[in-house]
Amino acid sequence: MTEQHPDQDGGVPDPPDPAGRFSEAAGRLSEEVGTLVRVELERARRELTETARETGRGSLALTAGGVCALLALLSAHEAVLRAAERHWPPP
Repeated sequence: MTEQHPDQDGGVPDPPDPAGRFSEAAGRLSEEVGTLVRVELERARRELTETARETGRGSLALTAGGVCALLALLSAHEAVLRAAERHWPPP
């Protein structure tokens, strides 16, 4: 047990209040949980931002590939039409 020292007027100090210790602990817990939640939310925001950037880059690459594929299809269509015109003249 803790040793009790007399206070300034010579009496023995009162033992610590258990309710005060509990409220102190609850206050610290509340602060630590708040800090933890803020840290985790910031981490989640950074992860989502990075994922969105990667997704955006992937979407851009996919769109560029789609445009190239469309241009290739139009070029192939034109080539087939020109080849057909050589063999089958218009009426």
